[in-house]
Amino acid sequence: MRFGLHFIGVIVALACPECVWAHALGVECSLRGGKVHVEAFYDDDTPAQFALVEIRDSTKMLFANGKTDAKGLWSFEAPPPGNYEVFVNAGAGHAVQKALTVPARTPTVESPKLVISQGQTREEFTGFPIIKVGIALGTLALFTIAFLIARRRV
Repeated sequence: MRFGLHFIGVIVALACPECVWAHALGVECSLRGGKVHVEAFYDDDTPAQFALVEIRDSTKMLFANGKTDAKGLWSFEAPPPGNYEVFVNAGAGHAVQKALTVPARTPTVESPKLVISQGQTREEFTGFPIIKVGIALGTLALFTIAFLIARRRV
């Protein structure tokens, strides 16, 4: 009977890997004052400290690289307008890649921060994970039901 419960757990983990993540890594890049500012963070809104960062151009050539500080921040001089990719590696399997587009125009005084990375913003990424909580509760309910059924058969 124990094999059956383990098998169900493996199937759930394979079908829904985000249920078993400890942390998910996020990155947001913005253009301010002629620099690209990179913010690396986990889904619990803690900074990804001392994470390795690489910026590559559309030909995959390395444009800039560095390391985030204790607040998960790193910046570099803005590259020419175009498409780039940011790679962040915080170690222990935590890595993320995002496309970013540097526009021809620069942010104005009315818009001091211009997000140039694609995908979820930091606020969206670190917001309350209602879907993950629902999946976790559903998984817990599934395991409880499977356990109760297996126990009755013994």
